[in-house]
Amino acid sequence: MSKEFIESYIAECRRGGATEEEIRRNLNVAYSFLSKGLFGFYKATKKKDIRVSLSEFADVVDEIAEEMKE
Repeated sequence: MSKEFIESYIAECRRGGATEEEIRRNLNVAYSFLSKGLFGFYKATKKKDIRVSLSEFADVVDEIAEEMKE
């Protein structure tokens, strides 16, 4: 499922005209964000696994990003 999700993201970026460099940069940003978030979550809770709804996760990320603009 994860691989298909990422492949869908890449395909959507290409359809939108993104370059391979832009796609790679965005994937690196996503990796950094997720790995640091997972490490922080583990340090705080000592849980090694987390399950989240991607839709809810995206909504919260958007909400927090908007709040940071203010």
